[in-house]
Amino acid sequence: MGLLQAGVAPETIISDVIARGQYEAGVAWQKAQWSVTKEHRATSISESALHAVVARAMQAKGIPDAGSAGKVAVICTEGEWHTLGARMASETLRLRGADVTLVAPSVPATDVAEFMPEAGVSIAAISTSMPLSLFGSWRSISALRALGMTIVCGGRGFGPAGGWGLALGADHWAESFAAGADLVLSAKDQTAPPATRACRGSTANR
Repeated sequence: MGLLQAGVAPETIISDVIARGQYEAGVAWQKAQWSVTKEHRATSISESALHAVVARAMQAKGIPDAGSAGKVAVICTEGEWHTLGARMASETLRLRGADVTLVAPSVPATDVAEFMPEAGVSIAAISTSMPLSLFGSWRSISALRALGMTIVCGGRGFGPAGGWGLALGADHWAESFAAGADLVLSAKDQTAPPATRACRGSTANR
């Protein structure tokens, strides 16, 4: 909490401290310098820190009212079991006033597609941390695109500059949590929710 008290923006703490620390933990695991147990422990600490920072920050002056920025979804793609990246994206959006529906970890693409109209969202930020999840990412992206949703992809699993995610059909690539929040919120009002679009389509065909 010392950084918050010192005036450091909560989004900066998320991206430059929590996310950076988790990245270093992942590198240590990949290099066999850390055991799986150590890496999972680091993830648990990061999740606790994220919760504490956001809970405190949401009580501060200047934070938009909850839900004032509208509804969005943050989704771990099919086969993606790492949730911390999606959670950090969700909390960054919450700090900007978004009403976030978090769908994580891995959920079948067909189930997500069935749920989105009920959630009433028109834009989704999707997270993939490992290239091994790209097939599932394609399934998730395809299901969301079939609903006409706008898709922002983020995570190292989508390759350099998000090239693989864009090739799979995502509309935008977010290089950071802040950039992702900018893209999601700027695109949110440009697209009607899936159920609304379906009704409009039915009317047009009559």
